[in-house]
Amino acid sequence: MSDKQGQIDNIKKSALGALDQKVRMSAINALAEYGDDGITPITEIVNDSISSEVKQHGMDKITEIKSLKK
Repeated sequence: MSDKQGQIDNIKKSALGALDQKVRMSAINALAEYGDDGITPITEIVNDSISSEVKQHGMDKITEIKSLKK
């Protein structure tokens, strides 16, 4: 596992273990910095979240990442 992939996994695990939506949203922001590599873990956090605010934030970040590729 590369160092970058290890960092992504650590961020994802901390978010999935957190009940606080602010922690999850911060993790989504951090994962968005990884571009395409952050999309899958962001999706996992979104799917695991109960909060509609976290879900919307995650989907917005995924859309933002994809729009940067164009």
